[in-house]
Amino acid sequence: NAEASIKEIGSCGHYCTACKKFNLKSCSGCDNKTKNNSCAIKACTLQKGISNCSLCNDFEDISQCKHHNNPIKKLTEYFHNSDTIANINMIKTLGPEFYVLIMSKNQKYTISGFKISY
Repeated sequence: NAEASIKEIGSCGHYCTACKKFNLKSCSGCDNKTKNNSCAIKACTLQKGISNCSLCNDFEDISQCKHHNNPIKKLTEYFHNSDTIANINMIKTLGPEFYVLIMSKNQKYTISGFKISY
């Protein structure tokens, strides 16, 4: 189901179903339409009326977005071994359904730091 697949993808491109914080209920996820004050990316996608950044047409390259490419985000991603830009690019390239299939099979919430198996 394509709609279910898209709901499993966070605003930033993380695969929420494999995220520890989401599964421990310390994160409400992005399908919850309420603004999470600590997530500028979720606030941005809510404002634009899109489910995740792969649907944003504001930038030719998502790395031009200030929410994905700034020193604080890069530091956070370093410590969490995460790469939201790579997630978004993978969703754009493969489509959300195939992205969810790959992430589900590998039980990873982000593509950084692991080999992808199909």
